[in-house]
Amino acid sequence: FSGYFDTAVGPKVEAASYTRIADQLQTPPQNILFFTDNIKEARAAAQAGLQCTVSVRPGNAPLTPEEAAEFPTCTSLLGSAEDAPTKRAKA
Repeated sequence: FSGYFDTAVGPKVEAASYTRIADQLQTPPQNILFFTDNIKEARAAAQAGLQCTVSVRPGNAPLTPEEAAEFPTCTSLLGSAEDAPTKRAKA
């Protein structure tokens, strides 16, 4: 893992922020797996081409059935890499 982006690249609910992250990492967006507990962030990242997984965590608002159907979800990062979507472009 490398880089710390949080809000340094712009609002986390805008696709352009995730495009900037991919540019800074010098990695095609489709090769980035982004974990978030915020469905709006996941939508923005997906719009920029990133693969997204929504983390379902205690204390967060539950996802609606429609939101839960939009992205893969996880409750732990243990094993997530093996369960991640397999569509990855060759670098």
